[in-house]
Amino acid sequence: MKGSEKRMNPVKRTEILNGSPVRPIRIGRKAIIVHNGKLLHTATVTGIQEYSAESVCFETPDANYRISLSGYPFAAAAVYAAA
Repeated sequence: MKGSEKRMNPVKRTEILNGSPVRPIRIGRKAIIVHNGKLLHTATVTGIQEYSAESVCFETPDANYRISLSGYPFAAAAVYAAA
């Protein structure tokens, strides 16, 4: 999905974070992200627009998320496990 043509909904708020998924991000499940030493639980993931070793972009019913994985060397494993 890297470089996917699917775009995030511009009407929803966009959260841009630096963090790491705790488990694979999957459509139909809530994402759990470590951000600033705390756990962030999102609403149910409705779409994954892009993922790479550097970042993951996904959508929930009320928000778009762009998670930068820099500084989290093992985060890509959680992202790719969702593929």
